[in-house]
Amino acid sequence: MVMGERPGVSSGGKRLSDNRKWLKYILLISLLSLSVWYVVSELLENIDWLRAELESPDQRFWIGCILVLIPYVIYPMVWSQILRGCGAEMPHGRAVSIWWTTNLAKYIPGKVWFVTGRAWVARRWGTRLVIESFAWEFTIGISSALIAGTVLLLHDGSPVIWGRIVLLLAIASLLPLVSPELTQRLIRHPIHWFGGGDQPSEISMSRSRYLGALLLMTSNWFVWGFALQLICAGIGLDVPYLLLVSSYSLAWGMGYATLVTPAGLGVREGGLTFLLASSTVAGTGVLIAILSRSVSLVAELGLFGIGLLTGGLTAGEEEE
Repeated sequence: MVMGERPGVSSGGKRLSDNRKWLKYILLISLLSLSVWYVVSELLENIDWLRAELESPDQRFWIGCILVLIPYVIYPMVWSQILRGCGAEMPHGRAVSIWWTTNLAKYIPGKVWFVTGRAWVARRWGTRLVIESFAWEFTIGISSALIAGTVLLLHDGSPVIWGRIVLLLAIASLLPLVSPELTQRLIRHPIHWFGGGDQPSEISMSRSRYLGALLLMTSNWFVWGFALQLICAGIGLDVPYLLLVSSYSLAWGMGYATLVTPAGLGVREGGLTFLLASSTVAGTGVLIAILSRSVSLVAELGLFGIGLLTGGLTAGEEEE
């Protein structure tokens, strides 16, 4: 055996692993480059108009920015409900502080550190249960985005075929409601196989708890739509409320489903720009995309600090 080579790992296997790693990096760079190119090209094409629009925002702009904080209270409350459905009775206040503190880890590509970081911080309530909660959080997040996206059918300027496709996907996303118990068993099997500890026999995710978390998460997109409408109105843009709800939720879902990109960076902005392009004045989509991302970053940084102050990184320690 060659010195330094791990037992049972051939040089060919190591090369294959390295090739896969490089392939992931290439895919990540390609996705980010394409998305950034799309957004930047739109921005450069309308840069003079955008500068003029942002010169003097009125109070509605700032009220909209403040309202963005509401979704950042809803997100962790949904996670808290999911945790209880997984069997982890974490206090709601502690769930909020942990979520705020660990949320910034999503900007690390691949979401690996995001998952492992939160699992480690919340290990007191069961690492395996916290890992399981990510699967539910992903399922509910995508389903809620599709449900909110169906209001695209109510907007006259949007292609009907898009609305119908989103409606069909939204209906398909509700399959876990048929049997949350079966869904939970299916989710727990791979966690057990990959060393997540013994699989509990108790099934704790009920239909009412799942539906409650789904409705709460879906309400989040309507709050986002209202906040974005105020932000737009504050700089002189008249964008229909339902169009903002559907476009932002679907764009967020695109970014969320793209696991290789950090926090959907670029994908969400590209999706939002594309979805708004056919129904708004040229440049509106890219402006809203950049504004929504900028406001999100400011909110996340501020709540990260609050999470730290409220013990979001010390939850794993035994408390008195």
